[in-house]
Amino acid sequence: MRITIDGEEGYPTSGAVPGVSLGGMATLSREDGERFKQTYQRWIAQFVEQRKPPAEVCLDVLVAKVDELAAGCV
Repeated sequence: MRITIDGEEGYPTSGAVPGVSLGGMATLSREDGERFKQTYQRWIAQFVEQRKPPAEVCLDVLVAKVDELAAGCV
């Protein structure tokens, strides 16, 4: 699986929060992708409320999702 973090113009100094996209998973359905994006946006909102810098938010979200995916593969 490939996770791509899409940088906004001026990111990370602009304070913009990047988007995310998934690729390289033949078994990932459209619904799975949409569900991931919705979950990602909820996590982003939570971290933004904590006023973390965008780069830290991005890393926290990515690590949490990779941990979740890894747990599902065991």
